[in-house]
Amino acid sequence: MANAAKAAAILLVFLQVVCAVARHHADPRASFAYVETSGVMMLSGFDQGEERAPASCGGTYHTDLESVITVSSKIYTSGGLCGILFRITDMETGRSAMAEAVDECHDCRDDEVGASAGVWKDLGLDTGAGSVDVMLSY
Repeated sequence: MANAAKAAAILLVFLQVVCAVARHHADPRASFAYVETSGVMMLSGFDQGEERAPASCGGTYHTDLESVITVSSKIYTSGGLCGILFRITDMETGRSAMAEAVDECHDCRDDEVGASAGVWKDLGLDTGAGSVDVMLSY
């Protein structure tokens, strides 16, 4: 009976590994390597009528309450990161938040990310701060 339990446990582990590998290969974004880079986060408006046209990822507007970002052309990679979730970590407090890349910023510095007020709120930051040093992971 003990051998049957061991065999069942081994089979269960095998199936979990197979399912994890299948999910990894089913996600077209899974081929991206993990990237971590320092940057500067600025407040950016995403509501219709604010500073930008509809987001280039999907051509829609977003609300400033959503956790969305715009990234520099260098990071944007011709739309290859559309919909990717970035972990944004405030370098001073260590707090992190997740935000979806929805747009390209053509006039941003290479290390700049424009974040909605929702991201600032998620990080517990005052939007009047101007800029914040952050670590971006994706």
